[in-house]
Formats: sequence, C-alpha cells, structure tokens
Amino acid sequence: MARQAQDRPSEAPSQPEALNRVLAFLQFESGDATPARILSVLSVLPLTLLVVVVGIGAEWLTRGGHIPALQNQTTAFQQEFGGQVSYGQWVDTQLEALAPQKTPWDPAADLGLAGLAVNARAWNRVSSPFWTAMNWAIPFASEGDPDILTVPPLLVSLGLICFSLVVTWIILHTVSELSAARAASGVATRLRLAVYHHAIRLGDPDLAGADANAMFAPQLNLVEEVLRRLQGARNRCLAGIVAFGILALVIDPWLALAGLACLGLTWAIAMIVRENTRSRASHRENLARQSLKLVRDSVNQSRLIRSLGMEVPQHVKVEHWLDGAELAHTASRRALALGWLMVALAVTVVGSAWLFLAACEVHARVVEAGLAAVQATAMGGLMIWMRGLGRIRRQATEASSAAADILAFLDKRAVILPAGQQEKIGPLAEAIEFDCVTVADKERQLLDQVSLIAPAGERTALVGLDSAQKQSLMLLPGRLIQPLSGEIRWDRLNLKLADLAVLRRQVAVVSGRDQLFHGTILENITAGDASITREQAEEAASLVRLDTHVRSLPAGYQTVVGPHGRALPREVCFLVTLARAWLRKPSLWLVEEPSPDPANDWADMLDDAMGRVLPGQSVIICPSRLPTLAASDRIVVMDRGKVNAVGTHQTLSADNALYRHMLRAGF
Repeated sequence: MARQAQDRPSEAPSQPEALNRVLAFLQFESGDATPARILSVLSVLPLTLLVVVVGIGAEWLTRGGHIPALQNQTTAFQQEFGGQVSYGQWVDTQLEALAPQKTPWDPAADLGLAGLAVNARAWNRVSSPFWTAMNWAIPFASEGDPDILTVPPLLVSLGLICFSLVVTWIILHTVSELSAARAASGVATRLRLAVYHHAIRLGDPDLAGADANAMFAPQLNLVEEVLRRLQGARNRCLAGIVAFGILALVIDPWLALAGLACLGLTWAIAMIVRENTRSRASHRENLARQSLKLVRDSVNQSRLIRSLGMEVPQHVKVEHWLDGAELAHTASRRALALGWLMVALAVTVVGSAWLFLAACEVHARVVEAGLAAVQATAMGGLMIWMRGLGRIRRQATEASSAAADILAFLDKRAVILPAGQQEKIGPLAEAIEFDCVTVADKERQLLDQVSLIAPAGERTALVGLDSAQKQSLMLLPGRLIQPLSGEIRWDRLNLKLADLAVLRRQVAVVSGRDQLFHGTILENITAGDASITREQAEEAASLVRLDTHVRSLPAGYQTVVGPHGRALPREVCFLVTLARAWLRKPSLWLVEEPSPDPANDWADMLDDAMGRVLPGQSVIICPSRLPTLAASDRIVVMDRGKVNAVGTHQTLSADNALYRHMLRAGF
C-alpha cells in the first residue's frame, strides 16, 4: 500500500503516561527486566547484614573483647561435641552459665548487640548455621592451640563474614546493573529502529520528519538511562528503604520513629528551600541570558553601528549589559549557595537532635551503644536511599518529556491509500505538471502556488537565488515531500494515486551533495540491487568517466565512502549518482549540478558525462554553470517561491531583467 506523509490528528500522550508506556514495552519485550528487578532487591540484603555484623564487632570492641557468650569456647565445644552434644544444647548451657538467676533470660539486655547472637536461640529460633560458620573460623585464629590466641576469634569470624557480604554485594550489584542495562538498551534499540522506519515512511527528514534527528540520539539516550535506573537503582532504593527501616524498627521502634520524623522534617525543609532558591536562581539566569542576547545582537549589527558612527555609545551600552549579566549570574550562584547552606544547617540541626536523643537512651541504658550505632547507620542509609529515589524521580520527569515526544512522533498516522485505488504508472510520456503547489517547512513558505509544466524528453532548468526553493521542487516528483496544497500530475495522473514503489523506480536523483550512503563505491552504484553485476556497475562508471578516478584509489571500487567513509570531491559524488541513475533507467531525471573548481578540468568532464546519458531524457536540472543553462530546452525563473518567467536562454536574456541579474549573481 502506498502511504502519504500527511498526519492524522491524534491526541498526544501525557508525559507520565508516555514513560509508563515505554516501561510496559520494556517489561513485555525484554527478558532481562525481571532478573534486573530481582537482583536489585537482593543486592540490598548483603548491605543490611553487613551493618549488623559490623555492629556486632563494634560492640565487642567497646566491651574490650569480654563478651562471655562469644569468647573462645573451642575446648568446651570440642569436648561436649565429642560427647554427641548438639549445638543447641551447648548454647543453652552457655545461657544458664551467664545468668542462672534470670528467668526468662534476656540476652539483648545483658549482652547488648552481641546478645543478638544468642537471642535467636533464646526465642527458640534456628541460628546454628550462622554461628557454626563463626566457630569454624576459630581454629585458624588460634593456630590449633586454644590457649595461644594470636587474633581474637570473633574478629576473624566477623571479618570473614564481612568480606563474604561485600563480595556478594559487589556481584549482585554488578549483575543487576548489567541486566538493567541490557533491558534498557534493547528497548532503546527497538525504539530507535521504530523512529528510523517511521521517519523513512513520513519522508525527507529535513521537511517531513525533522523531529526524528533530534530524538534519535539525545532524547532516546535520556530515556535509555532512565529506564536503566528504573529497573535497577529504583528497585534497589525501595528495597533499601524497607530493609533499613525494618532494621531500625526492630532495634528500637520509638527511636526509629523519631528518626523517620526527623527525615520527613528535613525533606520538607529541603523541598521548600529548593523550590524557593531555584525560582530565584532561574529568574536571575533569565536576566543574564537577556543581557547576553543584547550583546550578541549588538555584535551582529556591527556593520550598522560602524556606518552610523555609534561605536562609543554602543560600547557604553555593551559594558552596561555585561555588568548586568555578571551581577545576575552572581546573584543566581549566591541564591543556590544560600539554599544549599540552609539545607545543610537543617540536616545538621535535625540530625544532632536525633543523635542527642539516641545518646540519652544509651546513657539511660534503654539501648546499648552498639545497637544505637547500628540504628544511626540504618537511619543514615535511609536518608541515602531516599535521596537516590528522589534523584531518580527527577530524572524520570525529564525523561517523560522525551518519551512523550518520541511516542507522539511514532503515533503520527499517514493517510493510507487502499491497494485497489493505486495506479500503475509507466514511463513519463507526456509531461509532469505542477498545479498551484504550495510547500512550507517549519520556518517559512518555500513554494507559493507554483504552476509549471516539464514536458517529457526535454531538459527543464530551475533558476533562483534561493536553493531551498529549488530543492523542494526537485523533491516533489518522487513524493519525498508532500505539498500543503496543489497537485502534481504524471501524464495527467495525480501522483497521490500512483503506486509509490513504481513511481520511485521511474525517478532518479543525481546530485553531488548528501546522496552517498555509508558503504563502498560499488554498493553506492548498485544501490543494493542484487541483479546488477560488478561488470555492469563498472560499465556504468566508465560511461560517465568515473572508472579512472575510482581505480586510482587504493581500494578501488571497495573504497568505503559516505558520512563516515572517505571524503570524495563533489564532482566524483555527482558521477557516482549519475552512474547509479543510468543503471536504473528512469524516465525522469532530477539533477543538481555541482559547481566545479575552475582550476581543474572537472567542468569538461561533467559536460561530457551528462552529454553521454542525458540527451533525449526527461530532465529537471538545477544548473550551476552557464553552458548547462544555455543547453536547456526551457528555463524556469523562480523568485520568492513563485514562478517569475519561463522561456529559453535567449528570450529570457533579452526580455527578463531578473534573469539577467541572476546571471550576473551566479544564479
């Protein structure tokens, strides 16, 4: 089915909805999304356990290494286990030896944080695997002799556990980030491919799909980065908030609630200060930009200033504007610095209040010092997780706008002509007609009610001082752009009814600018047509006098050219496209002649090449030299988007003043 690049009106998705659509697409299309979320959540568990283990070590050190339940019990352990005593019975024996008069016994109150080690056993919970691993490390610390301890056994156990937890966290974090990156990259690649295909479908990027260039790299890069963070960092932050919050509540609920209230108060203060300072800083930056814009405008008007002798007064104005821009920029920086200072002071005051409350509880023996340290670490971790979550939300807000633009572009609908209504056109036999055609880009109107006829078998030249107007007219026959109004008729058939694939096989564009794609010279000549052999491509190159130049290159026809390949002269690029067009045998040639360097013999070579392939063909040409212009059957003079005159070189030279002016200006 043929498609026309005329957008149907469609309701653009809102920004949050757009990002949610992309997320839903990610979860549906990518197999790495679910593992990334699971691994991100699991990566928080080693950090939580690491805080607990470090707290146990800190408690042990603060007590001078004298916690009875955790001292070296190697001899008793070996003797009793040699007598088939279970680990649980051994722990019960230690509990009775520590506090035989207490019923029930509270290890957390008597031993501080270290009591957590036996608290599980006291409440009939299974903790033997954890502590079996600890006791397993004791012989290494004692060198096989329990009476000669070179390193405290508990520190060795805790060190091994900390090392294992850190390694586990590194592995989980790395794998989760890789999974999230693969998932986001896969979705971004699919979106880029969709944007590419849709841009090709809509037409020429400069006129019909200009938004595609902007969103293809920067906007999709932003969406990809946010998708990666949403699959990895956001889940990790949420899991960290839950894990550290539970840890803080288990240690001391009231102290944890007080910490959460302090965090909430700090967050509220930070939001208020940030909005206020950003508003003031943005206002000052706008003033600075306005002043600098006035300076740039003054630079652009330097010729007018010199002609009027206004150098001195304008210099005074420029100094005033620059001073204003400096003051505004300094005020903006000052506002941001004061905002940061206020937030830092708020965090310091609120944090000091919470630490004072925790110190009072430690002093009153409500909570042990080690437990308070763990809780302080948990509250600090909560603040870090919450800050990371806020940063991700801000980035998601920015990416939502980009996602909305991308989906709005992909939601553009073209008018689809049913296959039964398409006409199979043949070679141009009569003429191609432009009837009241109007074309505009985003900035201005290029063609205004243009009407002209290009007869078949003749060479029609377009002359005008505005190259964009001529190029837009050249793009119309192949329906690479669509007019706002008017019709283009191919042998009296409206091109809107023509089969697009058949039409484009009948039209060839020959130009020395932006017509080579990334690939070898041979691939550029054959244009991906597998039916064209190398011998046929070389024959076409010889016909247009390209073969000698190509064979002088080190790689010959395998030389890579295009946007990222070897740079070729515009004349050579023109000959490549001329050979490509000759192989396709079109019935309408759209030719943009390059301007050859007078210092070489390219002009004669171009004349010879075009003289070999263009005679007797239907040609619309934008000439750059007077001989080409004079050889045209008819010349169309364009001015301000309209057809000013049509005639031959002789008649226009005699009767049209604008044409004579264009000849002197180099048309």
